[in-house]
Amino acid sequence: MKRASSVALFAIAAMTAAAPVSAQGDMIWKGPAVSNARDADRLVVQGVMEDGRFRPAFVSIPTASGPDVQPLLPLGENLLASASVRAFGIEERVRARKADEGLSITCRAGQAPAGIMISWPDRRMPAGYRGLWVVDGQADRGIGIVPVARGGDASSHPTTMWSGGPLSVAYAPDRADTMVFTCPPESASFAVNALRLEPAIGGRKPALRRGTWVWREQDWHGDPSGFAERAAAAEWTELAIQAPAVPDAALARLAQALAERQITFRLLDGDPAMATPEGLSNALLKLMRLRRWCDRHLRSGMRPMLELDIEPYGAPGLAVDPALAWRGWAKAVIAISA
Repeated sequence: MKRASSVALFAIAAMTAAAPVSAQGDMIWKGPAVSNARDADRLVVQGVMEDGRFRPAFVSIPTASGPDVQPLLPLGENLLASASVRAFGIEERVRARKADEGLSITCRAGQAPAGIMISWPDRRMPAGYRGLWVVDGQADRGIGIVPVARGGDASSHPTTMWSGGPLSVAYAPDRADTMVFTCPPESASFAVNALRLEPAIGGRKPALRRGTWVWREQDWHGDPSGFAERAAAAEWTELAIQAPAVPDAALARLAQALAERQITFRLLDGDPAMATPEGLSNALLKLMRLRRWCDRHLRSGMRPMLELDIEPYGAPGLAVDPALAWRGWAKAVIAISA
């Protein structure tokens, strides 16, 4: 007795160059497959050749040899309920709580890498699967996402930055059986409500990180919203923007416009003179004013990181006393990061 609820259907369409077919193809056979087809990495189709065309007769799953095979990770379903979640970081600044509605993670401020690792040790990943990790939830800061191989270390450069909402990340079976969410240096909190593995169909594209530098203040200052719109249209996901000499309301509008389009940004500054006592003193005052302005005018989820390109090798006196220049650079790094 055949029951629709207990069988899967397997169909093959003949696509030959000699005979055009419809968008759906010419159906040459349809029949019941094995009931556990969802847990199979491979299906074997057997049949005969008739008039140059293969005509299937039945479908089977190859018998696995060796130790018992783990069940396949279910596709298209929320995988959080069956996931193993582990916090990492030497500063122990991560707290993770798992509940029916998903994962809730809190990160304290710190400099050492930290975050959570989500894996499925009692499941196996679909081999050769062309799909996407789909993440959904909320975050009050940019959270790094890195797919890694089981037991591997996450890259210092996340595959993508996530600021909440739905996001797709490319799945690669040889290195993606563990999902790592990395905390920023600042305090942050985020919630993962759903994590699914879905086929890469229907025009959905994986999130790719694309960044660029923006050196000229006039490129964004006059119209921050329009600049952010052009950046989104160009599919930029991360911007490194030269810090303005005097931060004002335009910078706040820029931060808001970029956050709305899920584009992360950091501010750039730096000069070889910062490796000298006088230059360092001026830099500390300038950066302190910038930090205070950001604290007053930007909400926590939009405050950018600061990247300093001090580059002491550009200092005029480097050739005379390179050791002195590099000692000045080291003092500047320590003083500015304090």
